[in-house]
Amino acid sequence: MTQRELAERARVSAEFVSRVERGVAVPSLETLLRLCDALGCTPNDLLLPSADAARALYDRLRSSPRGAAKNAIRAAEAILEYERSR
Repeated sequence: MTQRELAERARVSAEFVSRVERGVAVPSLETLLRLCDALGCTPNDLLLPSADAARALYDRLRSSPRGAAKNAIRAAEAILEYERSR
């Protein structure tokens, strides 16, 4: 499915779909549900990493130098804290 087709089905612009895919925009809950309906999936399918992706990330962090993994975790915590404060 193209971005344009998804946009038409979800009643949003193709530019918005592109921005969401790039992580530049975040859809409202209502729009997320329309996107899921258009894609034939659930919000969990889009928002939660698969077990394979989570395992791959875990393995990469485990095999990275100790400081690098620690920095990645700190960065993620900082982003989450920032998002909570907004």
